[in-house]
Amino acid sequence: MKVRMILAALVIGVFICQPTMAAERLTTENTIYMIINNKTEDPRSQYIRDYNGDLTSLGNGTIEASATLTASNTDKIEIKAQFQKKSNGNWNNYGSAIKVSRSASSMALEKQKDVSAGTYRVKFTYKAYVGSSAVETRTLTTSSVTVR
Repeated sequence: MKVRMILAALVIGVFICQPTMAAERLTTENTIYMIINNKTEDPRSQYIRDYNGDLTSLGNGTIEASATLTASNTDKIEIKAQFQKKSNGNWNNYGSAIKVSRSASSMALEKQKDVSAGTYRVKFTYKAYVGSSAVETRTLTTSSVTVR
């Protein structure tokens, strides 16, 4: 009887504690992602292992986009940062930066941009290539930042 009560308590404890664990699960368009320490991981991904991105206001009209990408079994990896500015309720492209590596399995991109007052975000595109073909692509859009 004690064993059954202990097992029941453990099972209930696991289900109650699961949503508050450090890893958060997101389901988007039939794809499961894990958010762990601000990194996005797709456990079913064959090439892209994890990626992240952020947009920061540095003050004095400067914003900085930063991103990382880790992949395996690839010939080339790529990060593209597409800056966007909100105008009349729409997001318009406002410049971009791209970084490509043909030898590394991980890399980082950092790009600062001088901007006028407004609201900005960055749409990152992460690609893994085998040969000359892109075999996996992921996207991440940052939260918006307002520059005054």
